[in-house]
Amino acid sequence: MSIINKFRKIFIKRKFDRIVSLGFNCEVAFQFLKFYDFVEANLFTWTFVYETKDLLNALLHLDAFAVDFEPANAYMWKSKSFDISFHGRSELIPTDEEIRNAEKEELISRAAHLKNKFKALSEERGKILFVYKVPLSDLEHVQDTVDTLGQIVESLRTLGIAQFKVLVIVTTGYYTKYKAAVQKSNESDSLFIEHIEFHAPISTVTTGPYDLNGWRSIWAKYVPSKRLKRGRYKFDM
Repeated sequence: MSIINKFRKIFIKRKFDRIVSLGFNCEVAFQFLKFYDFVEANLFTWTFVYETKDLLNALLHLDAFAVDFEPANAYMWKSKSFDISFHGRSELIPTDEEIRNAEKEELISRAAHLKNKFKALSEERGKILFVYKVPLSDLEHVQDTVDTLGQIVESLRTLGIAQFKVLVIVTTGYYTKYKAAVQKSNESDSLFIEHIEFHAPISTVTTGPYDLNGWRSIWAKYVPSKRLKRGRYKFDM
């Protein structure tokens, strides 16, 4: 490979008309927000996905997804039929039954809206970048995870989404293995692999520590094709 081609490989900017987080948790969207001062809410933007196969299951059964919830812990609501959790409006799930039920109903309505918004991506004429950070529990299962990611790509096609790529983020120690596995996969043209040194702790995603340099490097390489306008963030409808 020539020096020029190496330079292009390192510094080339890939531009997309829409950048959408698939999870697995809030770190992807939060770091995009820190870099661009903007993030668009979509179905999986502020979720917690337990395993990569759970994301695939949700995409394969999107019509049935996020129709009812139960508390997953003190902070998040879990879809009753899928291993994916959402934030309610309150930082903590209310202990008062009436308030808790009202928050649950709001979440059901919001999730239904965001599900329709996600499905409407099939009407997008521009290029979409889906971004997915592999959960820590999946990282060591390289081939299984890459196989599931390939099925996720196919499920997005089945939903009618035409022009898209999936950016997969792993930790640095697994980067070489994931890169090699993706290059051998049937979806090598649809999957990008990048890395950060470490995942932010789940309980402190918005406060750190996090690999700020790693995220800056990613968002300097995968960029919006147009200037983004500031707006409301976490529960923007």
